Amino acid sequence: MKRENGNLIFDCKPTIRSFAAVAGKKEGEGPLAKHFDCVIHDSYAGKDTFEQAESELMNAAARLAMEKGDLRADDIDIAFCGDLLNQCVASSFAMAPVGIPYAGIYGACSTMGLGLILSAMAIESGAASRAVCAASSHYCTAERQYRLPLEYGSQRPPTAQWTVTGSGACILERIDTPDKRQTISSDIDATKTKRTKPASESPYIASARIGKITDYAVTDQNNMGAAMAPAAADTIYCCGGYHIPLPCRERDGARGLRYAFHRRPRARGVAAAARSFVGEGDRPRVVSPRLRGDDF
Repeated sequence: MKRENGNLIFDCKPTIRSFAAVAGKKEGEGPLAKHFDCVIHDSYAGKDTFEQAESELMNAAARLAMEKGDLRADDIDIAFCGDLLNQCVASSFAMAPVGIPYAGIYGACSTMGLGLILSAMAIESGAASRAVCAASSHYCTAERQYRLPLEYGSQRPPTAQWTVTGSGACILERIDTPDKRQTISSDIDATKTKRTKPASESPYIASARIGKITDYAVTDQNNMGAAMAPAAADTIYCCGGYHIPLPCRERDGARGLRYAFHRRPRARGVAAAARSFVGEGDRPRVVSPRLRGDDF
């Protein structure tokens, strides 16, 4: 593995052997319904609590991914899984009966991407030949965790997001990993055929980049997109040598601390390319009641 300008370049290019997606009722009524392997219409998934239901979603996704890849638990060296709950309880209880060495991760909305990167790094280093990564969320558990319980009946503002009820899982492997071709038992039938493509034609991870924390002091719990956008923009722009302004705290008279923004040197020629992302001028625009245009 090489590191070039902060990008991780994988020599073995870990291959995605199989994947599966399990969704809830609302997601099953949307435009992506045909792409889900299984739709569970009961919000409780036959369990007693929403948290247990979320664990069931991830367990089902992981088992379906293994079934579609003609694998069993013994064929997988490690699992990188995460969710949105405290102590990652959903993924912990989901993977407990599977019997795969488990590493719990938390990356909020980036958990799946983080799991893919960590799986690829483990395979590239030789620590694992095959890994499963999975992420899950549940609308009812996320509302109770981050905002207010549904029983409270609070009104949703226009900027509020609707957290997905569902789980996705995929299995990565080295392209030369021996194939045991053994299946596992599952209570849920896969609705898609098992992998028939040779490994050379399967999707693979060629490179990755891990971003930095970029805090623009967005505190609206119902507008998480605005809180995450600066970090996403910085990660994407950094690939081309462009940097968005980063905040630093400054004393602002009687008003106390405020976030000020200072320019960084930019790579020559990149500003023009960046304009296609942020519009006229080469300054990123941030919508926040705390920020003014002249802060940039």
